[in-house]
Amino acid sequence: MIALTVNISQVKALSPDQTCKLVQNNTYIADPNNCQGWILCRNGAGTYGTCNDDLYYDSTNGVCDFPQNVNCNTNVETMCSGLTDVYKADPNDCNKYCYCHEGETYCVKCPTGQVYDSVAIKCVWASSSSCIANSPCLLVQNGFMGDGKSCNGWLRCADGQVVSKGVCGTDRYFNPNNGLCDYPQNVKCASNPVGPPGPSVNEDPVAPAGLCKKAGYFYSDNLSCTGYFYCPKANDQGQFGKCPKNSAFSESLQQCVDPDKVVCNKDRCDGVTKSFMAIANTKCMQYYNCRDGASYAQGKCPSGNPYLNEIAGVCQEKKPNYPICN
Repeated sequence: MIALTVNISQVKALSPDQTCKLVQNNTYIADPNNCQGWILCRNGAGTYGTCNDDLYYDSTNGVCDFPQNVNCNTNVETMCSGLTDVYKADPNDCNKYCYCHEGETYCVKCPTGQVYDSVAIKCVWASSSSCIANSPCLLVQNGFMGDGKSCNGWLRCADGQVVSKGVCGTDRYFNPNNGLCDYPQNVKCASNPVGPPGPSVNEDPVAPAGLCKKAGYFYSDNLSCTGYFYCPKANDQGQFGKCPKNSAFSESLQQCVDPDKVVCNKDRCDGVTKSFMAIANTKCMQYYNCRDGASYAQGKCPSGNPYLNEIAGVCQEKKPNYPICN
């Protein structure tokens, strides 16, 4: 069996104004031109300020701290302040690195085709290392942010680097204000500045006209894996309901059952606490990544262990005997 991961590929750095549109409202990010500087992102715009008493802004933890406690990666001229015999990556050039000695900065370039790897502390071939100068996470605290490329893309940042990335499930946008995959009408995005018209997220769905053909029957809402309409009388208005957490509605069985017993083509992360859920009609060879009851990425099990066991949360060699896998 093999653990599940999200693939990472290199992405480009963003300006403070671009970054402010992708992080949670009232988030502080680093000023790329000043180790003491911070920027308050509010309503997609930045307000600049500085730490008091010669403190540096620590973008990883979101606080002002003593310079010796802060890894300032925003400015070549000041990043060596207070440091001796330390190598640092140039925050603006993947091909360069700097040696800090008694607060002074001495920068050199790697050979052609190589970049400086701050973990290995040496120059390596560009294909084998990510570069902090190209990281959109360079200015932000650890956590989630939008990817700046699409309305549904997200990045997870740690220590100034992108550690995972993905996209929200069908009909969901990444909402930087709450760090979740949300309904499009709740998200302001560059390609969706005001959000398309639609029902409020708090409103229950309305049963389609003519749905209630049988009295005392439960019908799927055809919008999710957990929603249903109950029809007390034929030709009546259906009453909306949802299955409890970690269950899904089966119209054929007329009840809520374990999710793996239902072949549902909607977001199977809805209402579950599991981290991985198989995608319908893929024979459990592909899966959703789940967080807070919604999908935020998709993955595929490797060839040696091609099937997801969603109960165990691992890929395995033998196909599980679940209806969702058939």
